[in-house]
Amino acid sequence: MEALGGRLGILVADHARSGDDGPLDAVDARALDAHWVVDTRSVILLIQAYARHRAVLDGDVPPGRVLMMTSGQDHGGGMPEEIAHSLQKGALASATRSLATTLAPLGVTVNTVNPGPVDTGYLTGEAYEHIAALFPAGRWGMPDDPARLLSWLATDEAGWITGQVIDSEGGFRRAPGPGEAARPRTRQSFDNSSTRSSRPSEPSDSAAMCHALASKASPWALRALARPSSQARSPSL
Repeated sequence: MEALGGRLGILVADHARSGDDGPLDAVDARALDAHWVVDTRSVILLIQAYARHRAVLDGDVPPGRVLMMTSGQDHGGGMPEEIAHSLQKGALASATRSLATTLAPLGVTVNTVNPGPVDTGYLTGEAYEHIAALFPAGRWGMPDDPARLLSWLATDEAGWITGQVIDSEGGFRRAPGPGEAARPRTRQSFDNSSTRSSRPSEPSDSAAMCHALASKASPWALRALARPSSQARSPSL
């Protein structure tokens, strides 16, 4: 923070440990602890430090942003071969709304992005083409895709969006596996009703979100996974 002039406005926590994992009958305490340290504990402690930094800032402080990254543990058949990774990344998705409520009084939004399959060179051939065909765009995500979505979430236009898990693979055309029935798709929405805001929403907020979701900023982000709220629901998109 000193290197950035004493203030940190945007925090992107893109921590990930992959590998050294296994299915339920193979995973052990050591693997679970190793993934917990990297995927979850480090992120929460980093956000804690960020919140403490924001709390002592003086003067007119611009809005802040916290952006976390998760995986595809909540879709299809989950990630049964990567129990440790899916568990720890799932913890971040589950904590998103609680963190958003906690940081709202500091003028900070908190959102989590699941980038889905991103082409970083780890898969080729028939399996690569199979994955590409599952998505409406007919291709894998490229590193620039989640980067553009994260960039938009850090703008003033996205100041109304908080407490969301924005998911690129929640609606992809996955064929059911052996013995698995096809699952109906559910309608999802952005819902900020369980988090406090420094101002009421304006018509321009919804317009800005619709514009971003229809633009090149998020061609592969299919929906936002809204968590149920026990509080009164506000109009949502």
